[in-house]
Amino acid sequence: MDDTNSEIEEYKIDLKKAKRQGKHDKVEKYQQKLNDETKQLKQLIDELNSLVD
Repeated sequence: MDDTNSEIEEYKIDLKKAKRQGKHDKVEKYQQKLNDETKQLKQLIDELNSLVD
């Protein structure tokens, strides 16, 4: 889960940089990667929660 959190933070930084530079294609790319990683993190949390219950 730490790897996923790290990747999310990296994508946030890359996304901000791409927005500042006006690189719309990269903004879209990083936004999609950020969405995918966030979804994966939520799935991991849900799995952990189901194990605890």
